[in-house]
Amino acid sequence: QCYRFDRQWEKAITTHEAGETVAFNLGDELELAKAHLRLSQVYWAMREYDLCEEYGETAEAEFRTIPDPDPGLVGALTTILGLLFYGRGDHEKAIKKLNQAVDIYRGMQQPALLGRSLMNLALSLEASGNADAALPLYEDALAELNDIEYELDKIRVELSLGTLHINAGRLKEAEAAFSR
Repeated sequence: QCYRFDRQWEKAITTHEAGETVAFNLGDELELAKAHLRLSQVYWAMREYDLCEEYGETAEAEFRTIPDPDPGLVGALTTILGLLFYGRGDHEKAIKKLNQAVDIYRGMQQPALLGRSLMNLALSLEASGNADAALPLYEDALAELNDIEYELDKIRVELSLGTLHINAGRLKEAEAAFSR
């Protein structure tokens, strides 16, 4: 994952493929699902959407066979698939997946992950032409992020909220969001 965060794609892929091989050889279904999730994340970051979807769908099927999988892993997978569909412009599928991610993170009581998911869902709704439904989600995202130290996430939400207001012709509200 460090290679992925550092945008060293080939090293990330090679490392996750090695993990995939070890998990397969050991018959470790959870580690295999995790390797496929991580490969999906790398390919999403590279904008290789077909490979992202292939590994994501494989991981999704694998997680369904695992009793009580870690909700954080399922949330990460659901998010990456939602972002994949958003990137492709398939708003219906994106909104469905991102709603699922919101539900997962709400249940986990993870304000940072929930705030990001609410913002992603709002962006998808806005891109689908439903800006009215996006507005309260941006506000919910800010409320979730309010008491934690994730300033970059707060800034991203305010920028998105400001852009929504500009597009709706609400310049004072946009200015307020950008000022915050």
